[in-house]
Amino acid sequence: MTTVNMKDYVNGNVNENKAVQEVIGKISKAETKVSANVINTVVPILGNKERTLEQRAEDIGELKGILASSIASGLSKVILKIPVRLLAMDTAYQIPERTERSLGKLLKEWDYDSCDPLLGVPHFEDGYIAVVDGTGRVRASNVIDSDKYEKLDVTVLLKAPSDPNERQKFEAKKYEYQNSGTEPLKDYQKHGARLIREDRPTMLLEELKHQYDFDWVLKKGQREGGILGSYPYTRELCEKYGRSCMEYILDICKKSGFNRLSNGYSRCVFKALRDMWRYYASDRNKTEQFLSEYLHGKTPALIKARSKVAYEYLDADAAFSFYIEDAIVENLHLQQTRKLSDDEQKLEVIRKFA
Repeated sequence: MTTVNMKDYVNGNVNENKAVQEVIGKISKAETKVSANVINTVVPILGNKERTLEQRAEDIGELKGILASSIASGLSKVILKIPVRLLAMDTAYQIPERTERSLGKLLKEWDYDSCDPLLGVPHFEDGYIAVVDGTGRVRASNVIDSDKYEKLDVTVLLKAPSDPNERQKFEAKKYEYQNSGTEPLKDYQKHGARLIREDRPTMLLEELKHQYDFDWVLKKGQREGGILGSYPYTRELCEKYGRSCMEYILDICKKSGFNRLSNGYSRCVFKALRDMWRYYASDRNKTEQFLSEYLHGKTPALIKARSKVAYEYLDADAAFSFYIEDAIVENLHLQQTRKLSDDEQKLEVIRKFA
């Protein structure tokens, strides 16, 4: 994309075609009639908030120069590198606190090449691009390296209403519904990419998948035998607790026959067995052997029903886990790690565990 050099543009050294001059002239004339409430709510994100009239005039000229060719070509939007000092936000519909909350995450995971371009609308009367999606990225880039990111890629919307009030409504809608047209990737959809990146939890999950012959499905609902109840939770177990915990869980499921049952690999089952692995670390061999035999001939649905009768005020996962714990404590004569709270609505740890 060819842009107009600002210095030549201001000095009149560029022979702009007549269409460019007419379009910019119409926009300038219409947008100088801006209501005070719109002007007062639009502020630069990082630029000088106390510009002189001369500086404002220079910014207006520079913005027109940057966009001149695109406007003359009749484009509805264009991706251009825009100086950070020309980027602004409208505080009437943007909440600065939201950006501050997300700034830490942006800084921690910063990768400019993976960032989408900002989305903005030109305000020719002020020499600003009002950013409707990407304010946090502007601030993060300044913290990372203000010299390197002196300019940022912006998708500039060139067909916004010329009336300031209508333009503000247009921007507010874009801000409100940002990313609504895209469906975020589910965790399982990232599996292949993570394998290529050699992500350790994902690589472990892939190994276990082949070792124990399980899989995952795309839809929610009841799972057939050999199907994970929750891909994200299983990967989380791989990440937090590693191979030892996962093999403990999967070995019990395999030996008890749960691996062939509907919902035998459910989150509820995995969470309960993870708890036994954690809370009775010094007795893992005993609890693995016992649970492999104890669960044989039973179904997840049966234990879930019995546990809810026994502990009606606990949520389903906690009741299932505590039911399993009671069984190993009673049969293996182990010291109880958890007990019901006085109101019977939660579990409390009553002794240290590894």
